[in-house]
Amino acid sequence: MGVHAPLCLGLPDGQIAERDERLADLVTEILATKPPGTWCAATWRGDGHPDHEAVGRAAAVAAERTGAVLLEYPVWMWHWARPDDGAVPWHRASAAPLTRFAVERKNVAAQAFRSQLVPPAPGVDPVLPPYVLSRLMAVGEVVFR
Repeated sequence: MGVHAPLCLGLPDGQIAERDERLADLVTEILATKPPGTWCAATWRGDGHPDHEAVGRAAAVAAERTGAVLLEYPVWMWHWARPDDGAVPWHRASAAPLTRFAVERKNVAAQAFRSQLVPPAPGVDPVLPPYVLSRLMAVGEVVFR
C-alpha cells in the first residue's frame, strides 16, 4: 500500500473500550515524536462498533494533547446510517473521490480482513455481505474533521 507497516500496540481485539486511557497514552507517545499538525487518522467515535469508538476517543485525546490533526473515518456507519441521519456529523464530513489505483489498493486492503468477508461456517453469511464491500469501494473516502 506504500505506507509503513502497522504498529501493534498489544491491546486485545474486542476489549479496546476497557483500555481507552492506555490507548490514549500510547497514541500520545507516538504523536509526541511527530511535528505539530501531523495527521492522526482513526475510526470515528460514533461508528457503532465498541472498538472503533474507543480508538476514536483515544485518538481524539491524543490529538488534543499533541496538536495533531484528527481525521476520523467511518466504517460501520455505512451499514446503519441514512443520508439525513442526525447521529452523523455530516457538517464535519469531507469527501474525496478515489482514483482507479486507489480503488485497487483499497480492495487489496479490504481483502486482508478475510474474517469479515468469508462465511465462518457452511450455511452462515459472512459478517460483510458482498454489497457492503461494493459500497465501500463506491463512496470514495469520507472523513470527519
